[in-house]
Amino acid sequence: MRLTFSRARVVQAAWAILLLWSTPVSALPGDNPPPGARPPPRDNPPPGEAPAFTNDDTGPGDARVNPDAVDATAADDPPRTNDATSDGDAAVAVAKTRARPDREVPFGFYRDPQGRVMQVSFDLQQRIWLGVAYAPRRRSNGQLEIAPAAFEFGLAYEETTPDGMTRQRFRVMDGEARLHPFGLDVTAFRYDLSRRYENPILRITTFLGEPQRHDLNLNVGFYTEALRLEVAPRGVEGEYALTLATLQGTLDLWQSRDLRSFVRLRVGPAIEARLGSWGQDARFVGFLPQSILEGNAILGKRALQLLTFRLRGELLRSLTVQPRALPWDWLVAAEGAWEVIFMAINDQPISLRLAAQAGLREDTGTTALPGSTIAGSTPAWEWKGTAALRVSFFSPPVLPTARR
Repeated sequence: MRLTFSRARVVQAAWAILLLWSTPVSALPGDNPPPGARPPPRDNPPPGEAPAFTNDDTGPGDARVNPDAVDATAADDPPRTNDATSDGDAAVAVAKTRARPDREVPFGFYRDPQGRVMQVSFDLQQRIWLGVAYAPRRRSNGQLEIAPAAFEFGLAYEETTPDGMTRQRFRVMDGEARLHPFGLDVTAFRYDLSRRYENPILRITTFLGEPQRHDLNLNVGFYTEALRLEVAPRGVEGEYALTLATLQGTLDLWQSRDLRSFVRLRVGPAIEARLGSWGQDARFVGFLPQSILEGNAILGKRALQLLTFRLRGELLRSLTVQPRALPWDWLVAAEGAWEVIFMAINDQPISLRLAAQAGLREDTGTTALPGSTIAGSTPAWEWKGTAALRVSFFSPPVLPTARR
């Protein structure tokens, strides 16, 4: 059988082969576009599929690919280019494809240019922590400790109601254990509540000239703690101080919008038991009214710093029918601390904590405490410094609503 072709047919076939030969492989249907190329957006993508390009403000050569629309193997396969593409351009295209820095990550995390994801925000008020510290101090009996080590531990959890008007704070087993000599200061449980009230508790209207209204907002709250144990709090061997319970009201003088930071005043009683061979009694239960001005502030762009301070005054009185003199019955103390996260290992933050505190006690008894070099009725002062490294666990990122 003899096949015949017209001259027009031969010209059309040759022209089609020439066009096919000159077309880049990467521009064929079904393949990835070459670097710098930008296909027209699809108005109606298939159900469940996002448009191929999401940044409409970028020009040619700077298009950003939606990571949900890119094949999972695209990061491993370099883009195919024609012979006209230089080696340098191809290397840049491969690096951009593999890095995909624009790919979305959960809030509080960061993707570096190599595509690796890491947590960069940690909540210092929700965590479990362990720490080791250098903590020199001077006790109220005159004893100076310049080379003690301490281990810190505790659990903290806080939550805010959905309306953002109430915040609850929990602390469990918060304290430290000291070595050489041994000492312990740990609180088994602590809880407090802060609230912001929309309606003023007191409205004052004045009629001097135009009527003016002055609102007084009192953001009152609640604080309690139970079972705080101090071993040798004043350096007297065999002495223990156990706070059975504390019940106090709080007044927030200042609050941040998210209630994470505050300055407040709290006042209320506590019941404390003291055990030890001092005075005429080996043990006793006393009534301890306290007045405390304290503050808590979250600092930094990513909330990686925590600043706290406390001014405390307490007066110890017995619960007996016949009042009697009690040793070391009042205390005035001040303390401050600053903690900052400076690194993380496997997304577990490592923080540096610096703290200092000083206090003044007075003994109304007539005899000095055992082991003390200070007369019984002379006020004695004490101080302590702390430099600690802490590692925290289960610390989530700070939510954006908590940093407004």
